[in-house]
Amino acid sequence: METSRQTYRQNWVSYTAAQVNEKAKFLELLYALCENVAEPPQRMGRPRIPLADRLFSSVFKVYSTLSGRRFTSDLMEAKRRGYLSTVPTYSAVFRYFESEELTPILKQLIIESSLPLKSVEENFAADSTGFRVKGYSTWFSTKYDRCIDKSEWVKCHVMCGTLTNVVTAVEVSSRKDHDSPYFPTLLDRTAESGFKIK
Repeated sequence: METSRQTYRQNWVSYTAAQVNEKAKFLELLYALCENVAEPPQRMGRPRIPLADRLFSSVFKVYSTLSGRRFTSDLMEAKRRGYLSTVPTYSAVFRYFESEELTPILKQLIIESSLPLKSVEENFAADSTGFRVKGYSTWFSTKYDRCIDKSEWVKCHVMCGTLTNVVTAVEVSSRKDHDSPYFPTLLDRTAESGFKIK
């Protein structure tokens, strides 16, 4: 018995429009998310780059996938369009990645960015993925009779919608942590955001 493969029509006009305008829309939405972040008071030291600018630069750098030096012209263009008050150096952007101060704020921005889909998304799945970080792990393999070096990495546990793929909650852990201990936290955070979970 022959089975025919089911195919679906692609709306090429919408698909093209979405890709052509993706970066401009991303910057617009990212700016809207970052501009409402409260600036913590500074009592001493040199004036620092505003927190909103640090967040915007960090997220935009990851989105761009460019090297730090090549990304600088994108930051200049973002400042020209009014998305940044100042252009940080490429080395400063890398320091922002290491700042623990930004972690809880980024988690909150992920939640806020998911809220427009509250009325659409009802089914969720938990999953994780890995990100390579600086450094290597070394161990001796008796099987191969030699030392083995592997890149260090961390795990990102997420709760995401199955219809829209929206990410509603995030936790980062060491590479050896399992998904199950993080499931209750991700689920609770999604429910607290106002999503109706089926």
